[in-house]
Amino acid sequence: MKHILNNLSDKDKKTILEQHTGGMKVVTDNFSKLIKSSLGNVKPLVNEQADDQNTHRYDKGEQSPGIEKFMANPSDETISNGLLNELRNDPYGKGKIVIIFNGEKFKEPGSFMFKIQSDFKAGKCYTITNYTYNNRFLLNTQITITANGSECVKRIPAKTTVPDKTPIKKTVPPVQKKKCKYKVVQPLNGQRQPISESSVRQFQEFCSRTKDLWTRDLSDGTTSYCSSKDIDGKWGCCAQTCWEKFKDLKKKGQYS
Repeated sequence: MKHILNNLSDKDKKTILEQHTGGMKVVTDNFSKLIKSSLGNVKPLVNEQADDQNTHRYDKGEQSPGIEKFMANPSDETISNGLLNELRNDPYGKGKIVIIFNGEKFKEPGSFMFKIQSDFKAGKCYTITNYTYNNRFLLNTQITITANGSECVKRIPAKTTVPDKTPIKKTVPPVQKKKCKYKVVQPLNGQRQPISESSVRQFQEFCSRTKDLWTRDLSDGTTSYCSSKDIDGKWGCCAQTCWEKFKDLKKKGQYS
């Protein structure tokens, strides 16, 4: 060994000596750059997860209605379809979400949603009291929900104007009884008393013998003929009409 070293130059001997006494420098620049690189330049083993334990809980639009909105109205088809697509497209998960609801484990979102919908039809609704979203590294993403169950509050439908099918009653004006054209006033006798029933009957019989006199003139301008039944000893429209016509004819000299 000494023989070999003796044949080396002083410069070579110095180089070998430096390697054994710490004089050799390890270049770490490339390693430092690797450590300081951003996640955008170096592919990470685990994606960063937003610090949001309420992922998929609240309403963020039609495409992401959230579990809370779904549980408030499980029968709404638009909300149900939107939530199912939202959970299947979980931004942090690996394509599968396990939901633990009140201690019961559902291995896929559809079975959890079916349970909520079935309970809703049976009249049971839920209000979330605790919600945790956990994007686990090795296992499936997990959502843990605790909720209070109660009887569903019946929704009062908005009032709609329903056409009234009640038949409209036509207002028929009362039939007005036709009145005599003349004021019915029974004539007086010589003692200034109304003539007797027998006198009335005699006058009616007199009028009935003349067709033009034995009529009933009414206030609406119509005229009807009186009959033998109207000869009753009572002073009515027939007798009054005959009386008025008789006075008129008497003035014209046709009766003395």
